[in-house]
Amino acid sequence: MVNKLITDLLESAENKLFFAEKELSRPFEDSVTFAVCHWSNHAIREYLISVIVYNYSLEYPQDEEIRNIIKKIEIQNIEFLIKHASRLDQRFSDLEISHVACSGLDKNFQSDMYCLEVASVNKCADTAKELANLVNEYIFNTQNHKDNHDLKMVLDVYHN
Repeated sequence: MVNKLITDLLESAENKLFFAEKELSRPFEDSVTFAVCHWSNHAIREYLISVIVYNYSLEYPQDEEIRNIIKKIEIQNIEFLIKHASRLDQRFSDLEISHVACSGLDKNFQSDMYCLEVASVNKCADTAKELANLVNEYIFNTQNHKDNHDLKMVLDVYHN
């Protein structure tokens, strides 16, 4: 069973992806690319956080442990999140994120960088959709955790 904290993260990511897609469905001249970029970026981050935290919760199911890991991981950049998700399932490393211009920026700095070209934000929204499928498939099919030792060590270094 998936912890409520993780379910809430997944729901939030899904809502953000919905907002991005809704904006993209508007006529080209009415579409606000800033909004698509913003919502897609946050959906990508939350999907990645969800899969990493889900794996962590299989080993440490207590709510307090899950809240602590969310606090530590939510400030990390997309590249960090992809790296750790890839340790759980190789398919995450196959995800094309080179067009996600802000992938190397920590959460606090991502608000300073946005793509405004329709082609760029389309790719980010497509990445978020692809990621949603991978994350949902991973969570549905994974019952046993992968090793969380590396993740704990790295996050402890960042926060101590």
